[in-house]
Amino acid sequence: MIKQAALQILKLTGGFSLARSLSKQKLRILCYHGIALDDEHRFKPALFMSTERFHQRMQTIADQHYPVLSLGDALQRLDNHTLPDNAVVLTIDDGWVGTHRYALPILEQFGFPATIYITTYYANYGEPVFNLMVRYLFWKTRTTQLDLSSLDPQLSGDFDLTITTEREKAANLIITMGKHHYKAPQQTRLARRCASALGIDIEPLIKQRLLQLMTREEVRDADARGFDIQLHTHRHLPLSEAGIDVSREIRDNRRILQDWLPGKQLDQLCYPGGFHREGIWDTLREDEVAAATTCEGGLNTATTEKMALKRYLDEDDRPQLTFESDLCGMSAWLRR
Repeated sequence: MIKQAALQILKLTGGFSLARSLSKQKLRILCYHGIALDDEHRFKPALFMSTERFHQRMQTIADQHYPVLSLGDALQRLDNHTLPDNAVVLTIDDGWVGTHRYALPILEQFGFPATIYITTYYANYGEPVFNLMVRYLFWKTRTTQLDLSSLDPQLSGDFDLTITTEREKAANLIITMGKHHYKAPQQTRLARRCASALGIDIEPLIKQRLLQLMTREEVRDADARGFDIQLHTHRHLPLSEAGIDVSREIRDNRRILQDWLPGKQLDQLCYPGGFHREGIWDTLREDEVAAATTCEGGLNTATTEKMALKRYLDEDDRPQLTFESDLCGMSAWLRR
C-alpha cells in the first residue's frame, strides 16, 4: 500500500511524465504468459491473466500512445538509432491455448504486433502440461487425505492434504515420478488417476483444453495473422542449469516449428523461466540465435546484450500503477 501511494504521488506530481521523457530512447519489452480459460489466473496469477486484465493493459498502452513494434523491427531500429520514442514490444511466452483464443483477438483489435514464444513438447503431443495440471488439481481439491500408492506402483505414502507442506510434497512426488518415467500421454493418464483420487472430474478440463498449448494448426493460424512465432526450447528446461543440452533444446524446438511453419526464420529465443547464464551465449550464437529475452525487469538500449534482453513480467495481480510505472520508465529509475 505504501509503494502504491508513493507511485500515485509520483504520477500526480509529474514524475511519470518526467521518467517517460528521460527514458524515451530506451526500449520497453513486456512479457505475458497465458490468458485464462477459466480460473487459472486465480490458481497462478503470475502465469495466467484474465481476459479483462489483458484488455485493460492493451487499452492503457493505446491510451497513453506508446508505439508498439515487433521485436525484430525494434531491435534493428534500436541498433540504427531510429527507434520511435517510448517504443514497446509485446512478447507472450509458452503458447497457451488462451493466447490463441483470447489474446490474439485483443491484439488485433488494437493493431498491436506481438512475438509468441512456443515450447513444443506438450504442444506436439496435444496433452495438458503435466506438472501444472497436477498442481492445479491439488489446488482445486477438497479431499483431505491421499494415499499415493493408489495412483501408481512407483509411488507410496499417505498425506494429510490439510497441511500445506504435505500437499506440496505429495504433488512434487507425483510430478517428479511422472516426468522421469512417463511421456506426455502416460502423464495424462496419471493425472486422470490423480484427479479421481482427489475427487475432481478432469474430463471437462481436458475437453476445455485447460493448461494445454496451441496446436500446430493454431500456431500456423497465429503466424498467418501476422504474429511472430519464435523459439522457447522444446522441453522448457532451465538453460542456466549445468548438464542441460542447450543445442539439443534449440534444435528440437526449431525442427518442430519449421515443420509447422516451413521457411520461417526462427532466430529469437525466450529463456524458459527467464533463467540464463553468460556461459551459454556462444552456444546460442552457434545455433543461430540472434537475440534472447529474460525475465529481468528493466529497459533496453543499443548497448544491452542481445542475449540478455530485459523484460517486465506483467501479472494478473500486478497493480495498474506498477504497470504504468514499468511503461514510463519510473520502475527502472527507482531500481537504480
